[in-house]
Amino acid sequence: MPKPRKKYLIICTLRLGDILLSTPIAHSIRAHDPDAQIDYLVLKGNEGILEGNTDINTVIALPHRTSFFNRLKEYISLWNKYDIALSPVSSDRARLYGYITAKKFYGFYNEHTAKISKALLTDGFLFDDLNTHTVIHGQKLLGFLNIKPTNTVVPPFKEIDLIKWGINKPYAVIHPYPKFNYKMWDKQKWIELIKFILNKNIQIVLTGSKEEDELQYCKEIVDATHCINLAGKINLGEVGALIKKAEFFVGPDTGVTHIAAATGVKTIALFGPSNPIKWGPWPINFKNNESSAWPLKVINNKINNIYLIQGEKFCVPCMNEGCNKKPLSFSDCLIDMPLEKVLSTITQL
Repeated sequence: MPKPRKKYLIICTLRLGDILLSTPIAHSIRAHDPDAQIDYLVLKGNEGILEGNTDINTVIALPHRTSFFNRLKEYISLWNKYDIALSPVSSDRARLYGYITAKKFYGFYNEHTAKISKALLTDGFLFDDLNTHTVIHGQKLLGFLNIKPTNTVVPPFKEIDLIKWGINKPYAVIHPYPKFNYKMWDKQKWIELIKFILNKNIQIVLTGSKEEDELQYCKEIVDATHCINLAGKINLGEVGALIKKAEFFVGPDTGVTHIAAATGVKTIALFGPSNPIKWGPWPINFKNNESSAWPLKVINNKINNIYLIQGEKFCVPCMNEGCNKKPLSFSDCLIDMPLEKVLSTITQL
């Protein structure tokens, strides 16, 4: 009799970046067991980050909010469907899904996690939000399965017709607008940066979401520079393909910068208050299994394909959400980051 196909479910109910940086778990399982069924459970609207990922069989996208009756139907349909569930995020929602969906469930918990929520785990680890990179941290769960981690982040990918969008010579991709203000660089510096690159006979292509504020921000940059604007026009898989074919990429601490890093393209990442130990873009082909590729204070800013430019204030990285400790506030360390520092890095390229 053939051995039954093992069924795995990876549960990541947080943001795009969290999902992307959890893909090494699926890649490691696939390398260990090519015949396994590996499914993902994410919140609806985030499934695009997994487009084209050949390690994954099925993506289950569930609504963030729904009626009690609909949620109950979800639970019944997923009940004990998998042999093993893994969740690299520490949340009550993820732990509940893990308990419902699989015979064995491995995940993380926090010091403040309620006993009843922690009891939903078959086994797990205390979540480390400071001293271990997200890629390494998620793969710790593979230890319960005796599976060797690969450290390979898999970006979304869907073929894109460059000629259709007027891209007909060497180009660079810039993603200027992060989800939160505290990760924002200065708009005028983006404009000056783009003019500098255009003068090198390299086209600039902007990417961005369909959010109204982001579209307006990109439009103002395009009006000042006449670069190509694909903000809101292509999906995440096409963004992955676009970046992979570029000369280089520049962006702030955001999910698209992590996509760029995973494609292998030369990636310039602008970092302010965020902790690079935890959230630094993961360098392509970085095999070291230490806690992180990056230190807290980045001195040597190049590892493989990543150039990480960190703010110069004495407080960097403060790990706060802006100088006013709110996502809507800005970070002086980023706003004041010298344009010359970024131009110097591009000149190296």
